[in-house]
Amino acid sequence: MSSSSCHRRVLLLGQKHHVAGRFLKRPLDYFSGFGSDDTDLIREVVRDMLALLPFSTNIEEAADVPQALSILSRWQPDVVTLDLQLPGGNGLDVLRAIKQAGLSSTVIALTNLTDPQIQQACLAAGTAFFLEKSSEMEKLPAILGTVAEKRQDS
Repeated sequence: MSSSSCHRRVLLLGQKHHVAGRFLKRPLDYFSGFGSDDTDLIREVVRDMLALLPFSTNIEEAADVPQALSILSRWQPDVVTLDLQLPGGNGLDVLRAIKQAGLSSTVIALTNLTDPQIQQACLAAGTAFFLEKSSEMEKLPAILGTVAEKRQDS
């Protein structure tokens, strides 16, 4: 597992703060993200998208279910990207553990599984967003902006 931390200043545009194509009412001092995928390239893409956010970001990642559960047992990130096909279990196992632990992390399922029943199972288990990796990754920056905006309002 690799872990990186990226500290950036908030990009100020007039009196507003810009994040992933959205304007925030005030800057976020901190935002945390967790990526779980068995593919190095997808973890790298998610890590890079999180690192581009214009404020302090803590990013951790896992390549399998045991790693994901270990990290999430000691840390509550603002957002979790979750592959559904992971060694040592599956993403639904991780999603259920997140919800059972009462974590308020926003979960984004990233998968190549396109079966509508799988999507329904994820949404029913608490996934906020469901993206197909090969065709919908470009939506992730806007979704991260939405999550940051909601965090700001809470």
